[in-house]
Amino acid sequence: MVLVFLFALAPATAMADCDLLRKFNAVQSNEINVVFDLSDVENGKAAGSAHYFGGPDFGQVNGQADATFDGLSLTIDVHWDNGSIGHYEGRIDPDSGHLAGATKDLTLNPSGFQAKVNWVRWESKQKFNCAQEAGASPSTIARCSEYAKTAVQQNNENVALGCGFTGARWDSNAAENWCRAVSPDLPVSETTARANALNDCRAQIALRGQIDKKPNIPTGEVTKPVTPAPYEPLPPAGAGNLFKQMKP
Repeated sequence: MVLVFLFALAPATAMADCDLLRKFNAVQSNEINVVFDLSDVENGKAAGSAHYFGGPDFGQVNGQADATFDGLSLTIDVHWDNGSIGHYEGRIDPDSGHLAGATKDLTLNPSGFQAKVNWVRWESKQKFNCAQEAGASPSTIARCSEYAKTAVQQNNENVALGCGFTGARWDSNAAENWCRAVSPDLPVSETTARANALNDCRAQIALRGQIDKKPNIPTGEVTKPVTPAPYEPLPPAGAGNLFKQMKP
């Protein structure tokens, strides 16, 4: 199995002086938990190891990690023992000390081309200490605030319609912070994906409503109505054999 993770992140307007923990994890929404164990950062670089549990036997996969860190943005390349290479990027939110990002799993086929698959979000469960705040640009703040509002509205509609959508895509609580930590195209694709899912849900609801409104149509052979015999008028008075036998 080849694992290659790509995280595209939006730049910040100022740098934060955050401390990189030597040991931390990256919990992905596809339930893969990667654990990093790095050396102290020197001149913006660190090295160490990484591991995760996976495969058919859920065994431990180990790798050698090389990282770069500028006080806010983190990049890690991992050469796994199974021959795959993982490329990780993340960004620390200086307000919360939360490290998060998004990953796109790129599987290499024999011809060397990269096949596109779904985006996967990830986050670290550890908190990173930051000495100063690095604020996002005003345009990023406005864009992500609008994204979060839309995410809340879409999830409210999901609940109201009873569509039953769940998972990270429909978790609107952390939408704004996640938006600030990733490339601007990712929130757009997430909004579009939720909109398409809601359209499908509304279509299913409308279809069920049309079925319910159809009248009950009888099945099988329909009984034909019986046609009455033609009307035969009575004979006029004084006619017939009976009257001929009567005397005045």
